[in-house]
Amino acid sequence: TNWDYFTFGIMGVIIVLVVYLLFFFGTCPEDRARAQNHPQAEAINVYSWIGLATGGVGWVVALVWANTPSGTNS
Repeated sequence: TNWDYFTFGIMGVIIVLVVYLLFFFGTCPEDRARAQNHPQAEAINVYSWIGLATGGVGWVVALVWANTPSGTNS
């Protein structure tokens, strides 16, 4: 019936939104690190994805790490 199509449509929109938010949050620490020319931006990127995959605590650590001074004056 029509409700079935509507339900599947809403489920599809939710899945697309979750995937978009996952990629947005997964790349957020890396984007911040690259904007500050952090020398460990690639490691921050890897750690943020691992952090998201393991429950989110590592993602917070990666975000804090991306906002720490990089030790360079450039």
